[in-house]
Amino acid sequence: REVVRVVTPGTVLDSNLLDAKDNNYLASLYPSGEGFGLAFLDISTGDFFMAEVAGVHSLAELDTVLARFVPREIVLPKGHQPDDGVTELLRQYTQAINFAEDWTFDRDTALRTLLDHFKVASRDGFGVNGMKAGISAAGAAIRYIEETQKTGLSNIYRIRPFLARASMVLDASCQRNL
Repeated sequence: REVVRVVTPGTVLDSNLLDAKDNNYLASLYPSGEGFGLAFLDISTGDFFMAEVAGVHSLAELDTVLARFVPREIVLPKGHQPDDGVTELLRQYTQAINFAEDWTFDRDTALRTLLDHFKVASRDGFGVNGMKAGISAAGAAIRYIEETQKTGLSNIYRIRPFLARASMVLDASCQRNL
């Protein structure tokens, strides 16, 4: 027999297992030297966002962005073992932390994955120019979904940038506990 689909917390499609009023985001997190590239993908709705956080406050910004999306699952590169502070932060949002092959986060590979998925020749129309770490996270997210779902992802037809500094979560701790 062949594996038809792998169900993980971030790839659930069964409406009996999903809360109709909440998104079911899979987060892809790519640590870069300056901060983190992030992608948030809900395969049940097709919502797909890309973000980057960087600088001296990158951990606080990461917390803010995670609070906005509240992912059910987080995917990291296999070769990256987050430090205790990052691991503790991620576990505040989900216990489902999984790893994907490092090559899926490679910037060129991730960009090619996105271009192929959206059937475009360049990333110019995405509105995400300059988001290099975000591209790595987004391409890896698409690849992870393709590998686990084994089906077309036709409902994911656009990616939108999420600008962490342009958004404000008023009470992240309350949102996390809902």
